Amino acid sequence: MRKLGLAVLLVAGAAWAQQRTITLREAVDLALKQNPDIALARLDETKAGAAIRVMRDPFVPKIAVGSGLAYTSGIPMSIEGSTPSIIQAQASQSIINRQQTNLVAEARENARGAAIDTAAKREAVVLRTALVYLDAERTTRMAETARKQVESLQRVAETVRLRVNDGRELPIEAKRAELNLARARQRQQALESDQRYSGSLLASLLGLDTNQEIRVAVEDRAPAPLAAPVLDGLAKRLREV
Repeated sequence: MRKLGLAVLLVAGAAWAQQRTITLREAVDLALKQNPDIALARLDETKAGAAIRVMRDPFVPKIAVGSGLAYTSGIPMSIEGSTPSIIQAQASQSIINRQQTNLVAEARENARGAAIDTAAKREAVVLRTALVYLDAERTTRMAETARKQVESLQRVAETVRLRVNDGRELPIEAKRAELNLARARQRQQALESDQRYSGSLLASLLGLDTNQEIRVAVEDRAPAPLAAPVLDGLAKRLREV
């Protein structure tokens, strides 16, 4: 019995550890940090910046320092056309290279386009995250309401069953109560399934493990007609980051 109890506690602890409750602000912050689409856009932006440095390399002065000391026998000869010396320094740089200049300009345009694409991805991910979160929150509210309704109908069904046994209700009333309870349970199961799906979708947007159960924190906020200003505020906050 002790081993069975310990196993139950371990399973319950593992299930609890896999659950995570987050707020809307936390969801947006996680999406900006860990969303796969944003991460890929940032990589493209970094590659575009590195391409600029590669294309500008011929225009950057290069200095090579070395020694010209050497030992020869016979007639003295110069080293690479220069007299022997203790220290040698050579500098090289491209001054005019029209083709390379065009490549640098192209690389800069690509970097600018990559930066714009990253900003667009960030705004799209924030909007998508907010919409999925609000939908998950609505589903959570409905699932909680359905759970309470099932509990209420279960008490009603038990009361009607007792009244039927006492002969104060017709048997058909007990069947009607059981039918209402079965419908409520079916609706609750459907809503809980939608709740798990919304959590999995939210986890993928946040760059989290989709096997981890994500639950949204049900918060009191503005009514539905004010949802658009709320999302506009999120987009404005994103542009300020």
